[in-house]
Amino acid sequence: METIGDLKTRTIVSNIRKIREFRNYTQDYLAAKLQISQNAYSKIE
Repeated sequence: METIGDLKTRTIVSNIRKIREFRNYTQDYLAAKLQISQNAYSKIE
């Protein structure tokens, strides 16, 4: 059973991805801006 927290997390992650794609940013670009690896960013998203 999914909790409210799980649902909120999925919604936030979905919104992050939609905004990234809308702005035509790559995961690699945002990872560099955040000073993390692309692999770490992909795990977030």
